[in-house]
Amino acid sequence: MEKQLYRISLIIQAIQNYVPNEIDINLEKLLDLAIEDMQEELLQLRQSLIPVMVRQKRTQQQYEQVQAEVNKWQKRARLAVQKNYDHLARQALEQKIFLPKMPRL
Repeated sequence: MEKQLYRISLIIQAIQNYVPNEIDINLEKLLDLAIEDMQEELLQLRQSLIPVMVRQKRTQQQYEQVQAEVNKWQKRARLAVQKNYDHLARQALEQKIFLPKMPRL
């Protein structure tokens, strides 16, 4: 009877030693899968961000172009006023006002 109890205790110890290792392996696999999923999501996020960044860059360039044109017409209007060419100043200001409303693609 004592030998049987000893054998059972050895079996129980073996099971106890085996189960945590199996759990560790499963946890490691789960962590690896979670990391893979996160990396895939990060890649998808970066890929979806590219068109947004391109649109933002294009919009910034368009804004800068329009702003440069507005500044150019503002300078022309000031110069025309200084030279007493009021009709040219008026035309320059009209151009300046019209520019930001123009669609630029």
